[in-house]
Amino acid sequence: MKNKLLYLLFILSSIFRKNQSAITFLCVIMIVMFFDFLLFTILPHTELTMLDTYFATHPKDLDISLPEIWLSLLALVLGTLIIVISIASQSTPKLIDIYLKDSFSLSYVWFITAGSLHNLFVDFFITIYIGNSDPERLHNFKFSALLNSYVMLPIALTLAIPYILYILRYTQTKNVVDKIYKDNRKRIQRLKIRTNFGLLSKNKTVSEYQFLLFEGLNQLDDLLKYVDFKEPKSDIINKVSLLMQQYLEIKPSINPRFFKISTHIRNDISFKTITEQFKEIEEKQVFYEHKTYRQFSNAYWHLIEKGEFDLASMCVFEIYQCGKVAVEQKDDEVIRITLIRFNTILRFGIKHGLRDNEARNIYNSVFYYGKFLDCLVGYQNVELIKQGATYVNVYLNEVYRHSLRNDSFTFLVDVFTWELKRVLIKLHENQVSEDLEREILGIFLKIDNLGDIKHRSFNTNIRVLQIGLALYYLRKNTFFLVDIICRDLLLDLEFMNTHQLKNAIESVCKRIESASPTFWEDTDRGNLNLYFSEDKAFTKPFLERFSVQLEK
Repeated sequence: MKNKLLYLLFILSSIFRKNQSAITFLCVIMIVMFFDFLLFTILPHTELTMLDTYFATHPKDLDISLPEIWLSLLALVLGTLIIVISIASQSTPKLIDIYLKDSFSLSYVWFITAGSLHNLFVDFFITIYIGNSDPERLHNFKFSALLNSYVMLPIALTLAIPYILYILRYTQTKNVVDKIYKDNRKRIQRLKIRTNFGLLSKNKTVSEYQFLLFEGLNQLDDLLKYVDFKEPKSDIINKVSLLMQQYLEIKPSINPRFFKISTHIRNDISFKTITEQFKEIEEKQVFYEHKTYRQFSNAYWHLIEKGEFDLASMCVFEIYQCGKVAVEQKDDEVIRITLIRFNTILRFGIKHGLRDNEARNIYNSVFYYGKFLDCLVGYQNVELIKQGATYVNVYLNEVYRHSLRNDSFTFLVDVFTWELKRVLIKLHENQVSEDLEREILGIFLKIDNLGDIKHRSFNTNIRVLQIGLALYYLRKNTFFLVDIICRDLLLDLEFMNTHQLKNAIESVCKRIESASPTFWEDTDRGNLNLYFSEDKAFTKPFLERFSVQLEK
């Protein structure tokens, strides 16, 4: 019985949303008629004896010529709406749709319309009864005249200026974004309400709710494309991310039937090209995450094409933020599609970098990819850590190949290496399995051996990072890992003699000792020096340990 009542309320709510303007007009008309009747019925006639006497002796005073005032007010309000909304909607495309669903605006406009009709109605009958000299019927309309002239009209005039200011404020892009965000946030929060659990078991309800969620996301996506200023763009990107994070937090309490792919999802532009994945998306319950991540990646591509590096970087940051919440919620499926989305972002960055000779976007993306891998290490899911490290290694190899022909990619090899170094340190701090640590370390140590052996040389920058990791292991007394790094260094004897290798390693250690924590130039990630090591005090013990291995 309770579920039937909730379903009925949902159907009524759906009907109201689809016919909000007409229903609002009918409600306003009914309220005016109710108060008109209430005044006539409740107000004691004896209290109006003086007014009756006055109107009896001056009947023409009942002919209150107020239609012009009402129509002037209506013209003022509608004129303001047409001018303001039409101009503002050119840069804010969803403004008209949002306005037509604003209850306060609709109620006020229909109130003025109802007041104008009510005044014409009263004026018409008063004119007739004055002409017929019918004081009894004329007496009945004095209450309507009082209501219209001394209650409704003052209210309408008093609210006119505040309403115009409200509309002007309403057209600001920030307020439009906030409105869409708050509406969608309410819808997401309702999903976890226990009373809605049974309601979401019906296909029609699920389809309608999915449509409402996607409608809000599509509105924000459209705004992001049309808005020119950076501040509202950053606000939109952040709001989309916040909605996703809130959704992930309440997802475990949602009815599983809610994740069934409906017609609205199938017809959404983000899903029309992946129809073969519908079954998988439905089983893994990740349709909302797919939608949001596709919006992020599309926005990222458009932003890097326009050269808006900071906003593009913000898209990657928000993907990281959503992924971090997925890790906190232990949602492995969302974590996997987050990894895939990071890979997609790197692909976009590489494509753009090769064409425009620009490595900046990849540099920023790798940073957040590394931070997400840090979260996975904290989660201690061995499979996902391996998967993430493998993906990074794949793109590292590709970046290295491009660096042979494009000098702007050379530094990116060091950036990928530094991120893997951070991941290894995080693995050690979290005391993950030794086998996993060895495996990731093996990937890390292969970086300087990516090229053909005929063209290999001592890679100073990579060796700085690798020896920096060895110094960390020395400080932690993990000597077997130090020895693994030392044995990898000895592989350079294939193209160097013992004396040359020893000098090269000593030169690397001197560079580590002289490195400062900050760089003398500022980048999108600040002035952090990638080649700085906090453990540079251990260079001498390392050199002694390496010399022992070299002399064997």
